[in-house]
Amino acid sequence: MINWLIALGTIASAIGLIYFSFLTYKNQKNNEFHSLFKVLLDEHNRLLNLLEITELKEVNESIIDIFSESECCISHENNIQFNNKVEEKIDSYSQFKPYLITLFRLLKLISLSEKIHHADKKEYYGLVRGLISSEILFLVLFNSLSFRDENDYPNYTNLIIEAKLFEHLPITEEWIYKQYISNSEENLPKLIFKAIELRKLIEYIFSGELINLEAFGKSIYLKKYQTTAKNVLP
Repeated sequence: MINWLIALGTIASAIGLIYFSFLTYKNQKNNEFHSLFKVLLDEHNRLLNLLEITELKEVNESIIDIFSESECCISHENNIQFNNKVEEKIDSYSQFKPYLITLFRLLKLISLSEKIHHADKKEYYGLVRGLISSEILFLVLFNSLSFRDENDYPNYTNLIIEAKLFEHLPITEEWIYKQYISNSEENLPKLIFKAIELRKLIEYIFSGELINLEAFGKSIYLKKYQTTAKNVLP
């Protein structure tokens, strides 16, 4: 009987040791993730602070102009023309590329990590979303045009959708107007003439053609647009 008790005690101790080792290993893995996440997040924030809001608005204004001039979505050829011009414009903004690369690495780290639970990934994505201004998100949105045909998984578009990166992007006429008249009121007459095109831009963004609407998550702006669009249908 005593031998049985000793044996059971030994087994229990062994199980406890194995479980403790597992917890130690798990914590070590978590620490590895958190360390790398912090490094990338710090670099992300450093590059974020280097982006000038004035320059961002100028690039966003150019994208709106390109959309209007290309009459995007009227034909496949116009779509290609629009995509190429937008890509060229964003590429000309050299300060933006290092930031995009770091943002991609940060989102990819969260997405592919097996060291954190799915629910925790949502929290990490939310943290990243909260750091990015609307002006930058607008640029990231149109930059996704460059990655829609990539076969690698996860590509930039996959990560944006998974992170629901545009959940708080205020796609409204008022906000887009502010992008369009970025630095002065000199563009106001032009804005009045292009009001219809700006509404078409909002339609394009929320049509799912630019990016899967899952990238907007539970966006109140998307819901408002969809409700309004439904009400005006005959």
